[in-house]
Amino acid sequence: MYPLANPPDKREHAYLHKTMLDLQTKFIDHVESSRGAGIKVPVEERRDKLYQANVVSGERAAELGLIDEVGTYRSVLGKKFPNVRFVECTYESRLEKWRRVYGGAQTMLYEDMEPEARLTDLPQQFVQELSGAKERLS
Repeated sequence: MYPLANPPDKREHAYLHKTMLDLQTKFIDHVESSRGAGIKVPVEERRDKLYQANVVSGERAAELGLIDEVGTYRSVLGKKFPNVRFVECTYESRLEKWRRVYGGAQTMLYEDMEPEARLTDLPQQFVQELSGAKERLS
């Protein structure tokens, strides 16, 4: 954020410090409201033991009650909700759709062509055919 040659002045430092404290408070409030009852650290020790931006492993987070379980989305939800049915949702780009819809047709057309015609570029042939049709119509 600041070049090393120009450290923040006292006013900038105070602003950054206040902003960081505000963000930390919001984070703590969110964790306490959503997971507080399940956290296995006494309330009076949480600020010093949990909320100091420490990194913990997934296993340790589960031991502390910060997460339900270590696993994949499917494995954890599958245990919690055994009757759940997962549905795959994917995004298909326009290019992928074009290839899926028209790619097979181009391949079939290519296979039906005479061997010497296969050496030419299909899109170029298509453009030439369109040009010829346009000239015949005018």
